[in-house]
Amino acid sequence: MRSILEELFYGNICPNTDCRSHDKETKQLMGYIADHHDNLLSTLSDQQKEILEKFDDCYNELTDINEREIFAYAFRLGMRIAIDVMIFNKKSQGAMFTDSTHRPDLHLEQNCLEQNRANRDKFLDLFILL
Repeated sequence: MRSILEELFYGNICPNTDCRSHDKETKQLMGYIADHHDNLLSTLSDQQKEILEKFDDCYNELTDINEREIFAYAFRLGMRIAIDVMIFNKKSQGAMFTDSTHRPDLHLEQNCLEQNRANRDKFLDLFILL
């Protein structure tokens, strides 16, 4: 069985199409949009149809850009959440004891947590550049 990254690489996962809602309400709304678009086209001159076609092309391109940006933002946010969960989950496991008299390894654990936070911040800085 392939990993999720392999599935993504081979095109078996397509986030920009797999996440679309195909419920009854969405299909109905898409039908209305198509009907209104067709009705509008039937009333336009050839020059107006050309202008509308250019408008549609620009709008579709803008929608694609917005979807790509939303996907990238949501992916980065998900990664930040996952990283925080991994780091702070370990912190909360040791939170019952707050001094080294009850937990001799607390000082070492606190140093590890600080290093993990620093590494996380470096990783996130690099990740944001992607």
